[in-house]
Amino acid sequence: MDGSVTVRDAMTRTYVGVTEGDTLAETAELLVEEDATCAVVLRGREPIGVVGQADVLAAYVRGDADRSTVSDVMNTDVATVPPGTSVRDASNRFTGQIHRLLVTDGDELLGVLTERDILTVPHGTDSFDDEMHSSTPNYGEQGICEGCGTLTRSLEVADGLALCADCRDT
Repeated sequence: MDGSVTVRDAMTRTYVGVTEGDTLAETAELLVEEDATCAVVLRGREPIGVVGQADVLAAYVRGDADRSTVSDVMNTDVATVPPGTSVRDASNRFTGQIHRLLVTDGDELLGVLTERDILTVPHGTDSFDDEMHSSTPNYGEQGICEGCGTLTRSLEVADGLALCADCRDT
């Protein structure tokens, strides 16, 4: 990964936006239609939270999705990052609790940066790439399986594709 790659270069510029008053049924339908894992909750143009698939699913499991709105389940503790931040620095912000960063320029939402976006940044030979991949050759670290699209820690090349163990076995 080139050390000069910024969040602006790696982020997803399109995102699903919802409002606090949208129903969970509407939000679930939108997430499915857009094949998205989360929606940014907007008040006007200002991002005020995020609602993910897991939030919506939990409401359905509890049995209160029919009477719930986005404001009932959204996460308001949202991490942001400026677009000029290096991908290396942004990757350090991802933890067990943080799976996405909203890319903002002041109050303006520019896009979303996910762990998947970082994993798909082309690899090079700079120090970040060496740091992330020094212990294993080629696809030894985690990445996205080109067969099924899942995040895995054990990719290997088979038939010209980086595949997880399940896809290699089929």
